[in-house]
Amino acid sequence: AVNCQLTTVKCFAQTTATLKGDSSKIQIGDLLNLKLVINTTPDTKINFPKFSGDTLGKVEIVSKNKIDTATMGNRVIYSQTLSVSAYDSGEYYIAPVKIDITNAANQQDSAFTNDLLISVSTLNVDTSKPFAPIKAPLKVAYQVREFLWWIVALVALILIAIVAYFLY
Repeated sequence: AVNCQLTTVKCFAQTTATLKGDSSKIQIGDLLNLKLVINTTPDTKINFPKFSGDTLGKVEIVSKNKIDTATMGNRVIYSQTLSVSAYDSGEYYIAPVKIDITNAANQQDSAFTNDLLISVSTLNVDTSKPFAPIKAPLKVAYQVREFLWWIVALVALILIAIVAYFLY
């Protein structure tokens, strides 16, 4: 057996982790989908990372999909999609994400994803035009079906009150 603490040899070389974005450039406030994929053996336990504060560095995690599992031959592939966004322009570095793993012999190790660089640009603003005033909220016409459940509940409550009055 290889002593993992004294060498640079990976103990669980059969486990790989990747983090890929559907793009490397977004505009401020746009969503970017990152896919975390872990490829391992069936007897390996994966401890998916808990992202502290719902951020990856200075990039905010807006939502996380559930973890999907697929089996392909003697491999198990776990995947999770994270929707992230940034609210300031610049380049953001997402450091490798650590994934804790435990093999069938109850040995613990870690796998790391690749790092990512995301470029966030500002919106193009035409400064030659004057600023437009803020518009008032739109008036929306209500429809009876929007209040149908409230009307039914009110009629039922009145009928119950009438029946209770006569029974009492």
